[in-house]
Amino acid sequence: ARLLRRWLGQPLLDVGEIARRQDGVQLFFDSAVRRGRVSSILAKLPDLERILARVGAGSATARDLVALRRGLELVPDLQRRWTTTSSRRTGSAASTRSWWTASTPAVTAPSLSPRR
Repeated sequence: ARLLRRWLGQPLLDVGEIARRQDGVQLFFDSAVRRGRVSSILAKLPDLERILARVGAGSATARDLVALRRGLELVPDLQRRWTTTSSRRTGSAASTRSWWTASTPAVTAPSLSPRR
């Protein structure tokens, strides 16, 4: 909901960015199977924005950190769902990867195990 509110409140002005976003939408429009697979992953994903805000504020609980770790572990599978397919609109997996890269921050799952 926050992302949709941000997109509606601050629409894209760059034609290239708009085309990349349309390519992302086209991926899901073209395939109900892809929509279902990505949707099942997203259903497991915790509210990472809220958790990261708590971490930044220093008020994250152990439960928040576990949820963050589990959420970050889902990111590679989610990324594979996007990058291993090609968009019918553009016809190339490279442009799909470009859309994913432009649309998501780089994430590397850090070890969230406690320090000893």
